[in-house]
Formats: sequence, C-alpha cells, structure tokens
Amino acid sequence: MPRLALVAMSACLALHAAPRHKTVPRGVPDRYRPVPFSQQTLTGLLGHRMQANVEGFLEHIDDKGVFAADLRNSAGLFLDAAANAYDYSHDHELKSVMDRLAQRLLAQSASQNASPYANDLLGLLSYYRVTHNPDALSAARDVGQLVLARSGSSDSDATQAVSFLEPMAYLYRQTHNVRILEFCKHVASLGNQNSLSALPGLVELYRITADRAYLATVLNRWQKTRDQELNIAGGIDSSDNDLCSTASWLQLNVDLLRVTGDARYAAEIEKTTYNQLLAAQDPATGKILQSVPLAGRKTPTTGPVAHAACESRAIAMIPALAWGRYGRGVAVVLYSAGRATVRVGHRDTVQLYSETAFPENGSIALHLEPSHPIRFSLFLRVPEWAKDFRVDVDGIHQVGRPGEFLNLSHEWAHAETVNISIDMPLTVLTAKQPSTNQVALQRGPQLLAIEQKLNPEIADLSKVTLSGDTAALKLSPVDKVPSDWFGNQVYEMPAYMDKSPIQVRLAPLSDATAYRVWIALTEQRSSEAIARPN
Repeated sequence: MPRLALVAMSACLALHAAPRHKTVPRGVPDRYRPVPFSQQTLTGLLGHRMQANVEGFLEHIDDKGVFAADLRNSAGLFLDAAANAYDYSHDHELKSVMDRLAQRLLAQSASQNASPYANDLLGLLSYYRVTHNPDALSAARDVGQLVLARSGSSDSDATQAVSFLEPMAYLYRQTHNVRILEFCKHVASLGNQNSLSALPGLVELYRITADRAYLATVLNRWQKTRDQELNIAGGIDSSDNDLCSTASWLQLNVDLLRVTGDARYAAEIEKTTYNQLLAAQDPATGKILQSVPLAGRKTPTTGPVAHAACESRAIAMIPALAWGRYGRGVAVVLYSAGRATVRVGHRDTVQLYSETAFPENGSIALHLEPSHPIRFSLFLRVPEWAKDFRVDVDGIHQVGRPGEFLNLSHEWAHAETVNISIDMPLTVLTAKQPSTNQVALQRGPQLLAIEQKLNPEIADLSKVTLSGDTAALKLSPVDKVPSDWFGNQVYEMPAYMDKSPIQVRLAPLSDATAYRVWIALTEQRSSEAIARPN
C-alpha cells in the first residue's frame, strides 16, 4: 500500500497503533525527568499562554504557507510544535492540523531527491513519539539514510550536516543503527559546534555515550552565552532579537537541567520563559510577534515565518519546565497553578495540585496525594531573585537558599499541603556599561516596562526618569486595571518628567505592546542596583 494511503488510514487510529519498539538505553540517566505532557495540566499564566499557542496560532497554520520554498526547512518545526502541543492538550482540531502537516511531510520525504532537511527529521520523530505511527518512523529512517549517503567522509560534508546532530542522535535511539551513531560522533569531533542549535545534539550524544567531553564542550559554550550574549530578558542579543536562538537557549537549559539537576539551569529557564519567550506572543490572540525590542513597539508576524515556528515550538515545550521526577523524589521547577501525576519509584504515584496566582504573587499551596503513605523528597526550587522563601508543612517551617533546591524529605500521608511563601522583591538592574545611567526594573521573575497605553499622558516614554537613589524605589500594584488592558498585573511608582514628579505605570514585558524597559536616572545610580547585561 502506498505510504500516503497508510498515513490517511492511520491518522484516526494513531493513538491506538502498536506500541513503539524499545529504544537504545541512555548511558547517562537523567537527574530531572519532566512529567509526561499527557499527565499534567497547567492553568494560570502558563496554561493560558499554551492554550493561546494552540487556539490562536497552531490551529490556524496555513499548510501551503508552511511548505513554501522559503519556509521548507521550517516545516518540521511546525510539526514538532503541533505534536508537543497535542501531546499536552489532546485538542481534536490541533490533531487535524498535526495529521495534515505529517501527511504532507511524509509525502515530500518519500519523493524527495534534493538534500534532506534536519527539521523534517525532527518533526517526523516527534509525530512518531506522539502517535506511534509506523510510517513516520519509516520516513525518518529514510531521511537518516539519505543523510548518511550524502554526508560523505570529508569534514566539509559533515560540517554542513551539523544541523542533523540532534535529530540523528534521536534517530539512533529509535533505530539502533550504529552508522548513525558514528555519524554523530564524527560531526561532534570537528569542533564546529558554535551554533546554539547544535548544542542539544551534543547533550543527547553525552546522554547516549556518557562521554563527558561532549558535556564539557556544551558547558563552556553555555557559560559564554550567559556571560556575553544574553540580554536581561533572557533572550539572545542580535540585531533582530532572533527568536530561534532564544528557543535554542531555552531548550539547551532544559537539557542541561535534565542531565545535571543543577538549579542554575532552572533559573535561566524561568528568566527566559517569563520574559523573552512570553513577550514574543500576543497574550490576547496567541499570534507570534516579529521581535521583542527593549524599547519600541511589538508587531505581529504576517503568515508563517521561520521564527514563528521556533517561538511556537518553545511555548509548546513549557510542560517540560514545570515539574518532574528529581532523582528518587519530586521537583517543582516553575511555580504554576495546575496539577500533575508523578511516578515515584516503579509503582507509586503522587498527585500534585498547585493553587497559586504566581507570578502575580508568591503564595503557593501545593497539595500532595500519594497513592499510599510513602517517604520521598520534595525538591522546591528557590529562585535566585527571592530574598525570602519560606515553607510550612505539617507544622515544620523551613527556609530556602536562593539559587538552590530546598529538599523536604518526609513521610507523605494522604492529602498533605505544603504552603510556600515567596517574596516578590523589586530588583533594580543596571546596564553593563558604567557610563549608561539607566536601570531596568524586575519584580519577582518578570521584567517590567513603562507601557504607553497605561500612560497616555506621556508622549515620549524616553523622557521619564527615576530617582537616582534606586534603593528607595517603591512599586505599588494598581487596584483598578484599565478595562481595555489585557492582563491583571499593572504597577505604579513615583517618577519624573522634565524634573516634575509624576506617577508612572508599568506592566510585565510579556504583556507590553508599546513600551520602554531601560529608564534613565535623574542622578548617579545607587550602589544598591544589581549589574546586569544590556
């Protein structure tokens, strides 16, 4: 039977297809393992943004536009985003979109005589992971064979194949094909892993082989990126605020958190998610925005474009960021309202229910319901920006240290509640250059911006200044948010306009549309401000 006919027949039976065969076991066990997407539901801010991604963007993808010549290399990214989003949401309309994209990708992969696309392979493997559709794995094998046949043995050929490192490493685990593993090792040996998009492939190679040389290369590049290329919103500095680089940075930190369990990667995940990532999505419509400058106006994209696929794919990754297994315990990485089922050990499960309005406030009630009384550790991430992190459970009070996981080892009975209190301090960030007498304001994990719509009386936002005594800056919530403002977080603080005192209103960068992040000081800044990159 032709492949296309098989796809059509299996589309409606995808989730009932035969289970996948066994994959190659990894040489390095994950320290942190996210809760499977299908075993959790996020509500609140993160849940809303994922729903907006599905209903406002992915369900309206133009199939012809995705497969246009100038977007052909991004078609697989759209399928990967749709597959992850469907794995979480089980939305019927999204499944139709996902199946249509997969059918076209399978058809083109079957007839493709030109150079293969790395993102095709990524999308096909994601579709197979979600649906168990055997045709998707068969097509992925075909793409992999084409890559091997065309890579040759010269370094120049393999250098061009660096974009295949990540999906080929995934394909190896599905196929057990040693030639694929040797291909990945050869590409990695060339030392040309300068692009962020190549680093997840090196992490996966480390997970497969346990060769720490691969991890060392990634960690060196991670440090350079964090110190030299990252902006205060957690995005990668570039002339056009490249959303694909930002998405790669987010994925890299998720991968490193998995293999190391180190809280510093979770800190970067939080910063990027609540700022650069969410700021590139219109919260009201779910549409992807062109760029996220630190001063100016956001504009939506028109039609499917490459960076829209990257942004949508990164938003669909959010369920991997919230909670999961941590060693033999359970970890909470991002504080979101919602619920999850976490397997502890081989047979035991724990139901988590989180009640919170975070990041609007730092009060979290985490309800745990184990399948039966069991002792395990609950690891709570203490944000780096938190000055006060307190936990109350079963009459025991504990205090967490910023930038670490707080370990609550406990005999958990049925229906226990962990009450978490995190202060939401105002952090004043300064530019790297001492000559730049400007600051940015961060409340909890969220970067704030002076929003034009909330300050209609201010014609030029760049003329707003703040007191040079930054230690004395105070932020207050606005009791009545304007009815035409999307979102419920609006704050105000004293400022100056032409040396005259005024009240200025700010909103999270993720909600802003026409705004300014960097704000000038009226005089020399206080030594209390914290230096951050531009």
